[in-house]
Amino acid sequence: MKDTTTHGVGLHSLAVTVPARTRSNDELRARHPDLYARAEEGTLSRVMNDDDARAETSIFDAAMKPYLRDPFRGVKERRVLGPEETSIDMEVRAGQAALELAGLDPKNVDQLISVGFLPHHVGIGNAVYVAKALGLEGGAFNLETACAGPLNALRVATAMVHSGVCERVLVTVSCAYSKYAREDDTLSWFLGDGGGAFVVGHVPRGEGYLAAHSIHTADTCDTWYYQLELDDNGAPARVMRAHPQTGRVLRRTVEHHLRTCCEGAAERAGMRLDDVDFFVFHTPTAWFADFAAKALGIDPERTTSVYERFANVGPALTPINLHHAAHSRRLRPGQTVMVYGPGSVSSAAAVLMRWGDVPLSASPEEMQ
Repeated sequence: MKDTTTHGVGLHSLAVTVPARTRSNDELRARHPDLYARAEEGTLSRVMNDDDARAETSIFDAAMKPYLRDPFRGVKERRVLGPEETSIDMEVRAGQAALELAGLDPKNVDQLISVGFLPHHVGIGNAVYVAKALGLEGGAFNLETACAGPLNALRVATAMVHSGVCERVLVTVSCAYSKYAREDDTLSWFLGDGGGAFVVGHVPRGEGYLAAHSIHTADTCDTWYYQLELDDNGAPARVMRAHPQTGRVLRRTVEHHLRTCCEGAAERAGMRLDDVDFFVFHTPTAWFADFAAKALGIDPERTTSVYERFANVGPALTPINLHHAAHSRRLRPGQTVMVYGPGSVSSAAAVLMRWGDVPLSASPEEMQ
């Protein structure tokens, strides 16, 4: 066991993956012309609008306003799983890449934490299937807290390494929204699929994890939900739906969650938000990064987003946005980075790290 007084805990690698299949706006318009013609009557428009604008939502509403004339609300394209692909496949691909980048034999992984949303296997989850495919011999369990899953998994992995329980922890992440959002519902227009993985272990002192803050988001209860419906083949399927009040509730709570977590993590590290070099936000909408920058009073140049090319890929947005920041050199070794992830009807979390020389997989664009 390494001396935790002379070592930090952080990432040894970061990998991302997305399906090869791209679903463009033109394709959706062509396949569903009637739905497109009535787009403003659809679920996406009902969720993303400013019909009840008020003072406490003014920052979010101002950032959203330029996108309200776009029926796709800022999405250009999204990646979707093929008929035979699953979320497990994405976690395995990303996990293999993360292990190779870290120079780590699968047998030397002490623990796997799988963040699958939603997992391919109801009740059982993805963890044991991912562990089997990767040839892991250590422990494996599922951790699910919606879009905040990767950050809470990072917190758990960091604690396990710091305490000496584990030397190396592999976290795999996947989102398979296309499997649970019907294409004949405009809600599916802002959803996509993606995955990622990272290895957590000891790093040089001063690097890696600095502090974190997490809260539950019970104030978003009765927003998103899943129900059983019959698919095109007449078989039961879980389908993602939104209550009528979903957009209103999310707009009224989003700033509180963001500020509480990011300010809380900075305070725990003895820092101010102005001291943080870069911010990586989970971006479930095209305007979330702009909104978050304004709400926190930071320069928009200190953050990034890949939303318009990949849409909302749930928990996978966290590793994908973080990867993009590092791969594009917007985030450089030695800099501090605040990573924030909100989760509806689950939790929200922020983790503050000092970025190291973390090996990265190819970008999604390079995987074409």
